[in-house]
Amino acid sequence: MVDGLRNFIALQPIALAKSLFFIALVAAVGLLFAVEMQDFSLVFRGERRALQAILATLPLVWLYIALATVMARPLAAAIALLAGYVLSRMNEVKFAETGEPLVWSDISSTANLDVVLPYASALDVGAISLAITAVTVSVLYFRRRCLRSSRHYFLTAVLLTPLVLHAPLSRSVEPVAQPMEVVLSKMGIRYLSFDWSLNVRYNGLFWHVLHTGRIALPDAATEAEQKAYQQAAGRSADPPSSVDEVIVILCEACWHDTLHFTDNFQPLRDRGFQGFRAISPVYGGRTVNAAFELITGLPANGALNGVIYQGYIDYIRSSTDSYPAALVENGWSTRAAHNNWAAFWRRDVMLPRLGFEDFLSLEDMAAKEEVWARDRILYDAVFDSRGTVPGPAFFFLTSIYGHGPYGEEDDWGEAHFAYKMKRSIQDMTAFADRVLADNPDALILVLGDHKPSLGRYFHRHGILPRHYFLSVGESNRDYALGFHADPAVVGDVPAYVYHADAERRQALIEEMSGRPFYCLPEVLSRLYTGGSTPVLAYIRESGVCAQFEPGEYKKRSQAFPDWLYHQALFAPGERTDKRVSSGLNDLSD
Repeated sequence: MVDGLRNFIALQPIALAKSLFFIALVAAVGLLFAVEMQDFSLVFRGERRALQAILATLPLVWLYIALATVMARPLAAAIALLAGYVLSRMNEVKFAETGEPLVWSDISSTANLDVVLPYASALDVGAISLAITAVTVSVLYFRRRCLRSSRHYFLTAVLLTPLVLHAPLSRSVEPVAQPMEVVLSKMGIRYLSFDWSLNVRYNGLFWHVLHTGRIALPDAATEAEQKAYQQAAGRSADPPSSVDEVIVILCEACWHDTLHFTDNFQPLRDRGFQGFRAISPVYGGRTVNAAFELITGLPANGALNGVIYQGYIDYIRSSTDSYPAALVENGWSTRAAHNNWAAFWRRDVMLPRLGFEDFLSLEDMAAKEEVWARDRILYDAVFDSRGTVPGPAFFFLTSIYGHGPYGEEDDWGEAHFAYKMKRSIQDMTAFADRVLADNPDALILVLGDHKPSLGRYFHRHGILPRHYFLSVGESNRDYALGFHADPAVVGDVPAYVYHADAERRQALIEEMSGRPFYCLPEVLSRLYTGGSTPVLAYIRESGVCAQFEPGEYKKRSQAFPDWLYHQALFAPGERTDKRVSSGLNDLSD
C-alpha cells in the first residue's frame, strides 16, 4: 500500500505538468491569434494589459478543457486551436468585406451559413476539411489513445462554464450570468456594446463572439397571428384635432426627484411645462433602448435584449411598422437629431429603418467644444432646419451633454452632475422659447432617458437601496445594479410637457404618469397626431398601459407577444398596409 501511494504521489506532478503545458500552449497560441489576426490591444490607451491578455484566451482554454474531458490532451488542444484559427480567419475576411466583426449568430444559426461560408477561402476550407478528416481517422483507428474520460477536466470545465458563457446564458439564467459579468468587468473584460470593432480590440474575438450571444430573437408569427396583425393595421383612434408640430426631447441623464437636483429644472416649470414621472427601460446608459420604446411602442426588455440598435442591426428590416413611419403615411415629416456621431449605437442605420426621413448628427452641427457636445448645437441645428421640413412635423431629439462620468471631487459626483444639468436645461429652454415664439401650438415633450450613473450617490441618499446592487465601493464606478432591482424604481425618471391646450396636456399627463416609455406613442397618436400601427392597436385594445401598475412592470413588458415584435420589425417584406381594417377586437390571446 505504501509503495502504491508513493507511486501515485510521484506521478501527480508529471500529470499536472502535462496538463499545465497544454493549457499554456493553447493560451499562448490563442493570444498569438488575438494579437496577429484579431488586432487585440496589449496596450490600450497607454495601459499595459497583462491580465486582460491572459483572460482574452480564456474561452479558447475552456474549449480545450471541455474537449479534454473526453479525449487525449494533444487531440483536444489541436481541435481547440483549429477552432480558434478558423474563427480568427473568418473574422479577418468578414471585417475586410463588411467592416463588421464576426458575431455569435454567424456561427450559431444555420440560416446564416450561406452568408458565413464565403468568409472562409478555398484554402481555409481545405485545411479545415483535412483537419476534420485527420481527427476522425485518429479517433476511429486509435480510439484507446485518443479517447478518455477525466473527472478533473470535467469538473474544471463545469466550474468555468458560467463565467465563460455568461452572455449566452443571460437569456435564460440571468441570476447566474449577471454576477459573472460583474466579476469579469472588475478584471478588465467589459462588453463595449456601442462599438463592436473596439470590443474585439479590447477583449479579443473569442469574448466578442460570446458577448453577442445574448441576443434573443422573437418567434416567427404563425399564419393566424399574421392575419391578426394585418387586421389590426387599420384600427386607429383619431385625435380631436391634430397639431402641426411635435417635438420629443430625450434628455441625456436628466433626472431629479422632489429632494435632489429639482432646482436645475425650475426654468422648465417657469415656462409652463408641467411635470410627471415615467419609467425608462434603462439605467446609466443605453439611451437607444429608451428611444426604441418611444419610437415603436414595444418594450425594450420584452422579447428583445441587449442594446437593440447594435445587436439587431442584422435582423431588423429596412422598413418597419413604427410610430414615425405611420406618421409619414399620414402626411407628416419626421426628423431625428442627436449631437453625437451618427454611427454611435448605429443610429445612422437604424433611424431610417424606424421611420425617420432625415437624421441630423454631430457631423451636421457646429464643432463641439467639450468631450460631450453642448446641447445648444443640437437645438440650433434643429431650429435652423425647421423651415426645410414640409407639412406637420415630428422631431425626435436626443441630447448628450449630461452624459457621465461625473468628476468626484470631495463628493460623489453630484456637483459635476448638477453643473451639467443646469447648462443642459438652459440650452433646452432657450430652444423652447424660440420654437413657441414661432409656433405657440407646438407640443414639446421632455423625458429623461435614464438615471445618471451616480450609484454611490443614489445608495448613500437612499434613492436606490443597497440590496439593488451586486457590488458597491468608494466610487460610482464600483456600483453595479443587480437583476433583482425593481425596474420601475430604477427606471423612474422625470418628464415634462408643454402645450397650449391645457385639457389635452392634462390628459397626456394622466395617461403617462408612472407608466413605461413604450406607452407614449399610443397616447400621442390618440391625443395629438393620429396615425397608428398594429403595435399601438395592441396597446390600446389589450389595456397593457391603461391598466398598468408599477409592481407589474416585468409582467406587462413581457406580455407583448413575440409575433408582434416579429411582424413589426423582422418579418420579410415591406411595411404592413395600414389601409386594411377589421372588426377583430382582441389581440391579447
